Amino acid sequence: PAIRRHLSRGGKSPFTTAEAVEVVASMADLNVYDENRCAKAGEVGAERKLELEDPTRRTRLLASFKKTNHKGDKDFVSYLSQREKASRYEQQLKEINAGAGMIIHYGGLRK
Repeated sequence: PAIRRHLSRGGKSPFTTAEAVEVVASMADLNVYDENRCAKAGEVGAERKLELEDPTRRTRLLASFKKTNHKGDKDFVSYLSQREKASRYEQQLKEINAGAGMIIHYGGLRK
């Protein structure tokens, strides 16, 4: 009831990004989908995208939206998906470069 009351209010959410992610993830884990609450949590995330640079939060929120088949917030879900792909790509590049020794960049060798 308290979550419903806080998320149904207009204006700025009293939840932090971490709390909003936790609410959506918990709902997904319990197989309880509420479009309005997921949409409100998506609004919180969209307003505070820098706080979703934490890969754990971003991955958990995206997985929760996919698990519940959330159809709202297509732009935000697309953003999360693109950031997740970019993060995996960056991680693969780091792993490749770590094992390669000398790194070759476009334009020649660099130290």
